[in-house]
Amino acid sequence: MIPLSDARVATLRADLRAIGGSTCARLLRRCVELLEDATADAESARATECASTAAILTDAAWEKLHTGDWKDAEPAWRDLYALATLLRVRASATRPPRDPPASALGDSALLHDPTAALRALDVATLLGGPTFRSELDVAIRAAAARNARATAAAREGSTKRHRADTEADADADTSEEESGAFRWCIGDPDPSAATATELPPHALGVGITSPGAVPAPAARSPVRRYEEPPSLETFLLEHFARSSPALLVGGCACWPARTRWRDPEFLRDVAGVRTVPVEYGPDYLHPEWTQELTTVATLLRRDIRPRRAGSAARRIGYLAQHALFDQIPELKSDVRTPDYCALSAREMGSQVEGDGVGGEGYSEERPVATNAWLGPAGTVSPLHRDSHHGLLSQVLGRKYVRLYAPRHERAMYPRDVAKESNASSVDLAAERGRATLSEETAQAFPEFAKAPFLDVILEEGDQLYVPPEWWHYVQSMTSSFSVSHWWG
Repeated sequence: MIPLSDARVATLRADLRAIGGSTCARLLRRCVELLEDATADAESARATECASTAAILTDAAWEKLHTGDWKDAEPAWRDLYALATLLRVRASATRPPRDPPASALGDSALLHDPTAALRALDVATLLGGPTFRSELDVAIRAAAARNARATAAAREGSTKRHRADTEADADADTSEEESGAFRWCIGDPDPSAATATELPPHALGVGITSPGAVPAPAARSPVRRYEEPPSLETFLLEHFARSSPALLVGGCACWPARTRWRDPEFLRDVAGVRTVPVEYGPDYLHPEWTQELTTVATLLRRDIRPRRAGSAARRIGYLAQHALFDQIPELKSDVRTPDYCALSAREMGSQVEGDGVGGEGYSEERPVATNAWLGPAGTVSPLHRDSHHGLLSQVLGRKYVRLYAPRHERAMYPRDVAKESNASSVDLAAERGRATLSEETAQAFPEFAKAPFLDVILEEGDQLYVPPEWWHYVQSMTSSFSVSHWWG
């Protein structure tokens, strides 16, 4: 347990007082003391009071974190949320669930259920600050182990698979799946999402120009394709140094994830009760975009599971750009970090040329960031650019990707909002299913209509190298699980 004498606690209390959180600072001191000074006779009562006080602190921190812009929140509130969650979980473990009285003040704040404790800790890692991250990681491993034992005990003596899910089903169309009559895999086509296969104008050369319409770009071409993985030297000289995209066919075909993750039952077993941030809305730039915390099991069942053709429309839920493998290490062994991620500007020396490597925020010392992208057919990453090197591995399902070179930045019409300046004002998703750009879009963005591009459909097992500053649009054509590696 973190003692009151811990310098991090003293610093946090001082920071809280400095930003108007004196009451929270006093409550935090009391909360730590309750566990630190507990005796055998008074342990149960102190644990209950500690859990109740910690719940008050997490509520207070939650309100502060959700007032105004998230990025402007004071770091002390994030650290308070993390530490208060740790104290609440520890207090729950200190007072056994058999201890009376059930109606005691603060009893509802106790987290005896390992699933509830795991959810609270997951949320703390998502919202909390870094100061107490090591303690959070230890607590999560312990809670996950307790939950695994509880799940195994619940299955004992039963031949029927137990589905680890903590949230009520909001979709009445799940009865067939729950009864086992409907089996599906991630990557299966979704008959109810026909528009997911509709692509932007001139995609893959299939667009048909109608009379009077803006002509298709003359220089539309496919991404350079490798049937066998290129050597590090070839990749360095032909793509990394020249800022040139590359399609590596079957680049991740040998990953264990290719077979293990296909079955949603596997993901439910390993990660079903874990809480993750899920995006809802057409894309993150859309005014209707929102984000919710939900379990992996609920995401799979409610938002990804294919449905019959003609089913009512549903919201598109997308687990996007999430450090899932840091949160759930059990999945990390199913993926591999590509050797190409070891390349840096140091290897390039004077070889750099082309459309520019690096850009704002570029640093060859930055470690490789690995993120997960899991969602149904129809998810979209709007046209945007990143400042790092990227390898997108299409583990399951299919995705369409369109790329524009950095030299065509003017034709991308970057947004004039500072936080969105790396995104285009052109909504390619709104153009899906058209043979040519709509008249409205062509008139509003005339240079875009003439800009050449590369495009490709990523099949299962493929990898796509996206150099820094290349504008790219990504759309899933089936349910999909992708992994991105960013570096440099």
